[in-house]
Amino acid sequence: MLTDKNLLARLAKQQLALSDSIKRAVVRDLRHVSLDVSLNELSRVLTRNSFVLVDEQYFVTIRDILNTMTYPKYGHKKMEKA
Repeated sequence: MLTDKNLLARLAKQQLALSDSIKRAVVRDLRHVSLDVSLNELSRVLTRNSFVLVDEQYFVTIRDILNTMTYPKYGHKKMEKA
């Protein structure tokens, strides 16, 4: 996975050069969580990671959590299987 935030941070720290390949820039240490994780725990994980992979199927971002909290009909209390 490659995010603009991660790419900019690594360029600023001179860990990457603009001429480097995308393969070198990709984030390999992806955080995995289960579908049973609480919204509170998922929020905590997302403060340290730009995204997480849920049950090896769904990418979740901070924006997804904020949307869930903003629109309660999408499951503010807890994430449930559809």
